Amino acid sequence: PNSVLTMEMISQRSLPEQFVNSDIVKPDSASYIVNVRTTRALHSGDPVRWVDMYDAKREKLAFFANRAVGVGETMTADEWREAQRLLAQMQLIFEPLPTRRTRTASHPGRPDWRATLQGMARHGGELWDMRWRQRRTRPAPLVVLADISGSMSRYSRMLLLLMHSLTNDRDRVHSFLFGTRLTNVTRHLRHRDIDLALAQVGALVQDWAGGTRIGSCLKEFNRVWSRRVLGQGAVVILISDGLDRDAGEGLAAETERLHKSCRRLIWLNPLLRFDAYAPISTGARAMIRHVDDFRPAHNLDSLRDLTTVLSRVGTRRAEGLTEWVEASRDGR
Repeated sequence: PNSVLTMEMISQRSLPEQFVNSDIVKPDSASYIVNVRTTRALHSGDPVRWVDMYDAKREKLAFFANRAVGVGETMTADEWREAQRLLAQMQLIFEPLPTRRTRTASHPGRPDWRATLQGMARHGGELWDMRWRQRRTRPAPLVVLADISGSMSRYSRMLLLLMHSLTNDRDRVHSFLFGTRLTNVTRHLRHRDIDLALAQVGALVQDWAGGTRIGSCLKEFNRVWSRRVLGQGAVVILISDGLDRDAGEGLAAETERLHKSCRRLIWLNPLLRFDAYAPISTGARAMIRHVDDFRPAHNLDSLRDLTTVLSRVGTRRAEGLTEWVEASRDGR
């Protein structure tokens, strides 16, 4: 017969950390599946897997998942599935950064004396072939800071899809949500099951569709998380409309500090969908002077443009940003 899961059954079937992947139900996720019937009988020692749950699990996750997609969401079911498909296929190419480690190279560069001497020893001490090494490259770490206030609620579902896609596409991605407080959702978005990921995020975050205290949240990030996640040339994507409940209090200083702590600071603002938009609100004026790129984020096409932005090699500040800074000054 099929099994009905209890907390005791889940805790007794825990696996060593090295054998746990996103298909295995961890003890900290047990509350989502307690009293749910499995599709097969569980024998002694069998791990509990998400694929063993009945579809009723989806109904149990629905409350928190719907909470995580925001108030006033206008995406239809077909649009939701299409967005999932497109974002899953979108491959973001990051600018490769050199690391301290090296690898064998086929062209002249840094001499590899160890390999060269070993080759000479095999040929009676003659310099038979000079060996070379070059520095390895690795994509920079990525940090995403996303605004989930009431003014951003219509975009929250698409942005959460983007964050989930980024987190599962590569390593060294850190995701944070903020409204009136800052919440680290990195671990929860690493689940490959999008419904489970949204359910866990919805249960964790307490300030959905409320006010926005951007300066306060950036201050907490700079104080608590900056040194942990902004090392090795990290790129920061800040997703917000710049509307701040605290009238930009301390926002300029915290944005400047964040800008100086990372390799590049990219601001995605969904209000750029309006042709007449100008960063003249108090919060937007404080932020625009300390970012390296200013891009829209209101539809899938604008998110696809991230590929070009993140893969660009060259100057830190993007072309055209000076015009936005001037527009913010004219709005005073």
